[in-house]
Amino acid sequence: MACYRPLNKIALFSKVSGMRLASSPFRVRPYSRGALLLITTLLVTTLLVSLNSISSAEQKKALGIFSRSTAKKEAHQLPTSLPSNVRQLLVTTTPDWNSHRGQLWVFHKPQATSDWQAALFPKPLPVLLGSKGLAWGRGSLLNPRGQVKRERDGRAPAGCFSIGKLYGYAPQAPTGTALPYHRVGKWDAWPDDPANPYYNRHVVIDPRRGIPPWFDKQKMRHGDFAYEWLLEIRHNADPPVPGAGSVIFFHIRRGPDRATSGCTTMEKSKLVQIIQWLRPRGNPRYILLPQSEYQRLQPYWKLPTLNQ
Repeated sequence: MACYRPLNKIALFSKVSGMRLASSPFRVRPYSRGALLLITTLLVTTLLVSLNSISSAEQKKALGIFSRSTAKKEAHQLPTSLPSNVRQLLVTTTPDWNSHRGQLWVFHKPQATSDWQAALFPKPLPVLLGSKGLAWGRGSLLNPRGQVKRERDGRAPAGCFSIGKLYGYAPQAPTGTALPYHRVGKWDAWPDDPANPYYNRHVVIDPRRGIPPWFDKQKMRHGDFAYEWLLEIRHNADPPVPGAGSVIFFHIRRGPDRATSGCTTMEKSKLVQIIQWLRPRGNPRYILLPQSEYQRLQPYWKLPTLNQ
């Protein structure tokens, strides 16, 4: 809707209600208290709707639309700032779009109305990302336009993402873990083939019904030390779009400078500390952005200030 003048709305309500408004905006010629209350309620409601619409339009104009192919479907569904109930935040920034190295900060809010406060670590952690850098992912906030992540592009998804379930080889999650935990067994799979009906979903195969031909390449349990703990980053998850990228996790790094296919990796001890710290009631989110984008989106997404 185009921006309008509130006075025109006042005149419109005057005609609709059958009441005449005086020339002064503060004086009304009411025929009854009930009529005056009705007009006041209509005016306040209209002005509030107008202000909210203008604010939303300005934010969306500033942020842009991240993908012409999906924006029309998603723009009306995705918020443009963090919900107020998000009280735990993991933030990673990179020097630019093509870097596979980043720094991760941890933040929390003691109360929903509190400012963001640093947590868990005294300084940011080094993390490793996609070998080709970053590209816009499909997360929980509206993204600007730009290069969009695709399957097997070697890029980590940029944006804001919910943090999901913890997966691992051990019988139990690390002591103190509050996140839901699933022990990865022999028949667990997470397909990354866009043609697979279970694309980017966790599935447990029942061998009694037959083992699908794709299972061996899509199974989760490989005995790989890097996958001892897999903390889900919910990119392209609600629902998955075939080809938009899959199987994105936090997990243990393979070396001090070994890039990934799109996951975020770090030292095992640091990952375990983060797993133990996260709480479902904190509605944790993961922010992954190049430094320039973080600075641009900070006031819109209501992000914390980063201290290097």
